Amino acid sequence: MTTFAIVLAVLLATLFAAALVSRWWLRRAMLRPVRPAVAGAGADGCEGCPQVSLMAAAGGGGGGTSGGGGGGKKSRNLPDRRSFLRAGLGLSAFGALGGFGAASIAFLWPDLRGGFGAVFEVDDEDALLSEIDANNGRLSYPPGRALLVRYDPEDDPEGQYAELTDDQNARILALYQVCPHLGCAVPFCDSSQWWECPCHGSQYNRWGEWQDGPAPRGMDRFRVEVGDEGQLLLDTSEIISGPSRGAGALQQPPEGAHCV
Repeated sequence: MTTFAIVLAVLLATLFAAALVSRWWLRRAMLRPVRPAVAGAGADGCEGCPQVSLMAAAGGGGGGTSGGGGGGKKSRNLPDRRSFLRAGLGLSAFGALGGFGAASIAFLWPDLRGGFGAVFEVDDEDALLSEIDANNGRLSYPPGRALLVRYDPEDDPEGQYAELTDDQNARILALYQVCPHLGCAVPFCDSSQWWECPCHGSQYNRWGEWQDGPAPRGMDRFRVEVGDEGQLLLDTSEIISGPSRGAGALQQPPEGAHCV
């Protein structure tokens, strides 16, 4: 709804600007002064060249076309029909193209005030951890296209994910929900406690680290921070590439049968 309002406002503004330009051009053409000339030979000696004669001012020594009266009135050079139609068509086309271009930009411009690409204040971190534990170790957050899992700094002694977890102050790791192989959505396998892609069989442990399959790396991820009041802030403005094969920190063998 907001995007539609922006597009409509831009289109109306473009049409209004085109109307103002058209009005200015017509007034300028109608008020353009014409250089006075005397009937007969032109000032440059051209015989038979079309000249414009000024009507003598009324009063004085009579109303003829020549005489000793005062100065005459300047005639106005009105545009001919062809010029007017050409200018009107050009301005109309300009307005239409400008409105379409502005509407396209407004439609494609990312809205960082909300939706994917923004920073989300998800919920209180303790409340999220409770939901994760109640949901067999993971939680989906569709607005941010994220998969939330519990993060324990003790399982990451070298701080491999410190940059992603607010210097290990956050207890949640946020994974991007698609497989880095070909972009399929990756579901969680309850039996193995791994992420397993049904498209081509790529498998990742709970932290999204590569374990098997054709994927070139582990699952991509987002940065998270803990706010002043304990709320989890999810930053989806940048997708962080997942760890390379064999570079994982979590030592988690499958806990049951694989789903794929």
